[in-house]
Amino acid sequence: MPDTSFRAGFMEAFGASGLGMAELSRRSGVSYDAINKLKRGSSGSTSAENAERLKAALSEWWPSSHNQSLVAVAGRVGAGDQVPLVDAFERGDGLYHVTRPPELLGRSVVAVEIEGESMLPTYGPGDVIFYAREADGVPSEALNRVCVCECDAGNGWLKIIRPGDGPRLFHLRSLNDTVPTMTNVTLRWAAPILVHRAAAVSGRAA
Repeated sequence: MPDTSFRAGFMEAFGASGLGMAELSRRSGVSYDAINKLKRGSSGSTSAENAERLKAALSEWWPSSHNQSLVAVAGRVGAGDQVPLVDAFERGDGLYHVTRPPELLGRSVVAVEIEGESMLPTYGPGDVIFYAREADGVPSEALNRVCVCECDAGNGWLKIIRPGDGPRLFHLRSLNDTVPTMTNVTLRWAAPILVHRAAAVSGRAA
């Protein structure tokens, strides 16, 4: 369904602008039909690109209370399932887009979607998590915390990081007690979670 945060900002800015839909279509490059559907609240497919174009065209009137940028969901991270990690650092289109959490405005962050059930009941399939990392390696602040991490095989995991039995080796623990701990895994990097959004309130852009 449409991203209500974006649509609310759009409706307020569109009304304040005094522009007609045809003129807004000309200025933004977004089709008249797409704008009309968004205005009526019937569009379930307003792309992130169209959203950014409309926001740019209405920037003079866009309310600051709705000034949230979009973040591309770069890929999926495994919570039990083995998932190759796509870590695009907001480059490209990603799987889809979500609104940036207000507390992360101005930060370079990555969003990924959870796949698997090993981190239930806290983190479930379809939830979106945000993280940031500056370099490879496992920083000390990642230890004993829930992190996104990547192993040498290129798979991304959502796990609690524990020190392993040697250099660059770590035990990856799940919250779901039925899932065994992954022992002595070599990690390329790990980054603590900054924000977690349940699937039902992920802020997915229309």
